Amino acid sequence: MVDGLVDYVRGGGDVLPIILAEYKGSFYLVEGKLRLGACRKAGVKKMLAIIIPVKSLEELRDLIYRHRNK
Repeated sequence: MVDGLVDYVRGGGDVLPIILAEYKGSFYLVEGKLRLGACRKAGVKKMLAIIIPVKSLEELRDLIYRHRNK
């Protein structure tokens, strides 16, 4: 599955942005693990990301839980 995405990226295909949560200056991957891995494997140095600031660990956990269980 990842190899097909790597080929797609190398071929110039558009990739949806990953979603990151920012908490106290650190970034946590919320959604896009396969996309991120495929882009790294394809040699992509930059990719689009949506950054969602969170104010507490509870809010971070809730955000990750909602995205993984939709």
